[in-house]
Amino acid sequence: MGGDRYGDPFDSRFAIEIAQDLDGVEKDWARLEDDGLLTPFQMRAWLFPFYRELAPRLKAKPLFVLARDRADGAPMMLLPLCARRIYGVNVVQFADLGVSDYNAPILAKAFDPTPAQWRRLWRRILAGLGLGGVLRFKNMPRRIAGRSNPLTLDRSFSAPMEIASWGVELPTTAAAYRAQFLSRKFAKDIAKKTRRAARAGEVEFVPARTPGDRRLAFDLLARQRQERCDEMGRGNSLASPAYRRFYEAVAVESEAGLARLFLLKVGGEALGAMLALERGAAFHVIMATFEGGAWKSCSLGNVLTLAAIEHCIREGFAFYDLTIGNEGYKKRFGAAPAQLHCALRPLTPADAPLASALAFAFAARGFLGRWIGWIKRGPPRRGSQAEADSLRDVPACAPQLRAEQGQRS
Repeated sequence: MGGDRYGDPFDSRFAIEIAQDLDGVEKDWARLEDDGLLTPFQMRAWLFPFYRELAPRLKAKPLFVLARDRADGAPMMLLPLCARRIYGVNVVQFADLGVSDYNAPILAKAFDPTPAQWRRLWRRILAGLGLGGVLRFKNMPRRIAGRSNPLTLDRSFSAPMEIASWGVELPTTAAAYRAQFLSRKFAKDIAKKTRRAARAGEVEFVPARTPGDRRLAFDLLARQRQERCDEMGRGNSLASPAYRRFYEAVAVESEAGLARLFLLKVGGEALGAMLALERGAAFHVIMATFEGGAWKSCSLGNVLTLAAIEHCIREGFAFYDLTIGNEGYKKRFGAAPAQLHCALRPLTPADAPLASALAFAFAARGFLGRWIGWIKRGPPRRGSQAEADSLRDVPACAPQLRAEQGQRS
């Protein structure tokens, strides 16, 4: 790790350290995670498998920025990043590569800079990185556990994305949820489809608690996801050995309790699966799949979602997070959007042409990918899953710049 010199009074509070070794930041990370502000996608149970399983396979090198209080050495902010070559350009980005729905710094509760203070600190961070190339951040929430995200304070740095995250504040009873958030027509339709499924037996939403049950749930999720992607003519991240290994490490092998797998069973037969993250009073859905074929008339996707929401209410969760994506079904379940931000910026003034060229390359790839998909499958219906997926590839990443989303879709 390397230190830095300080200038103005605010800067004198913090030492900026740059690290490339996960072990070198583990203790500070644990301290911030225990008593700081972060999203579940910055927890060690999520990102340690990222750095150990996924990043090496995709040739992404770990990179960490730590702001430490000079007075007592306490960690005040940690940026979990990585660096990789894209189109021959050095790109610094969050530890994401398409798996993290929210990217943000990990903040100590006492770390709350004003926009001007953050701009000065950010200049010192860039100088400390000492790298040329392009900085590419995406999926940044405006708030982190109720606190303003410093990376979204400056409008000249980041811009709103076209894609949002969606979630619903849960009441204390399922009856109150249905009355408050579901239209009468939609609630009636789900009840009808649930009764139709129940002709084959009891409909249950079951946590996968044992290693064997987690393996069963994950394998079902992977199979159903592949079938759905084949049906839609889309790529599937779980078909990649690198991505599958990451999700297995997080969801099947980890005992940390962050990632949870669930099964939708009808008459004891597993017909759907869900992968979610649980942190505090929030439940974050990562992937959900369900059986098609003869079960299409039962709308198992809606049955699964409502069963998951009612499970969360019974378990005392206060927020059901459907995470990133503008799929139309989320509104029907009462979810509201939350804005996400992104940035595509040069790391040094000399890298400005590289940033523009990279933005053009991303936009061209997203444009061609959508048109090739539309030629194969036809244009997506307005408000459909396919339309939402097409938008995932081209969010605004800075004023006048666009970039494609990652591998998740």
